[in-house]
Amino acid sequence: MDKERNGLPSASSMERYHACGAALPLERMLRERGELPEDTGSEAATHGTLIHAIAASLMLPERDDLQVAGASASAIEEAQLYVEAARDVAMRAWGADDDAEVIVEERMYLTDPTGKQIATGQADLIFLRQKEAVVIDYKTGWASLKQAKESWQLRLYAAMAFQKHQCVSIRVAYIHQGRFHSEEIIDRNDLEVLASLLFPGMLDHIDENPFWQSFAPGDDVCRYCACKLKCPALNAQYMLMEPKAKVDSSFLPSLTNDQLQGMMTAFDALRELEKSLSAEMTARAQADGAAFTEYEIAPGRSRRTIENAAALCEALAGEGADLSDIYKAVKLGIRDAENIHRKMTGLKGAVAKADFEERFGDLVTQQEGKPALRKRKDA
Repeated sequence: MDKERNGLPSASSMERYHACGAALPLERMLRERGELPEDTGSEAATHGTLIHAIAASLMLPERDDLQVAGASASAIEEAQLYVEAARDVAMRAWGADDDAEVIVEERMYLTDPTGKQIATGQADLIFLRQKEAVVIDYKTGWASLKQAKESWQLRLYAAMAFQKHQCVSIRVAYIHQGRFHSEEIIDRNDLEVLASLLFPGMLDHIDENPFWQSFAPGDDVCRYCACKLKCPALNAQYMLMEPKAKVDSSFLPSLTNDQLQGMMTAFDALRELEKSLSAEMTARAQADGAAFTEYEIAPGRSRRTIENAAALCEALAGEGADLSDIYKAVKLGIRDAENIHRKMTGLKGAVAKADFEERFGDLVTQQEGKPALRKRKDA
């Protein structure tokens, strides 16, 4: 995808570019250094791409180059929902959609006053009617979606469509999970400001070095916004750290106390969930060997046990073994020794403790324990 857009800022990344002043400069710098990894995608992204492609073919069935071979009936049915919702937007705008030019998946570019390309993007669908347009973007994921009037992605689509088609009014809309989500009408004055002033200033006239940039990302930028300069999330589909940096050296130290505490609390809950999850899956796998495609019951590991530990220790000592080596292997702890003493003497409680200290205190060393984190008793 990066090669296709020739390194230009993309509409799909516009929310990130707007939210974080260092995101685009950092991306440019890593691209120049050859350290920008390819976008490998995900199962959800692959599904979304398929639905987009099928929707395009349904919108323009006469275009052979848009047809999708081997699409399942369920995928076609899902894509049809997007097409119908998109046509409803055009119907609401003009009362009809049959006299509008239909443009799908067409790459557009935004240029500055000199003609230099400064951004690019592909709107999923554009209805063009005289000097008005409807620009639609499909969102197939389950994540929450901001309103169309707040979307910098849709604003860039509108600015590019304005430059290309000289529209006096553009309606931008989101179709989310096959249903109409939200829309916004942008008039000519606002389109001119977006295309001539706002986006050129936002994308083209900024310092190319993110470490000279002065910015303050808000809490809603991304989950790594507290990292400020060393941003490990250039794209939600992969983590990217600065070369040789580690998560604990550039991520965790940048988080606030409340953020760290929240993560620890979440992990406590997840550990309990993991135990329950493992128990449930184990029970199901034992009942049905084919219950899971990626997990199965492994045979238990056999192990040898010592029937008479005392006899073996005596035998080893009798053959010349050093008693300290036996102690290290047995790992006799202070509680073990006190239990043996109580069993040996029949004493209990404070009396047993005092007697143990009197008899064996010289053999015990008091060591300071390592400080550890624990939950507050009053929390």
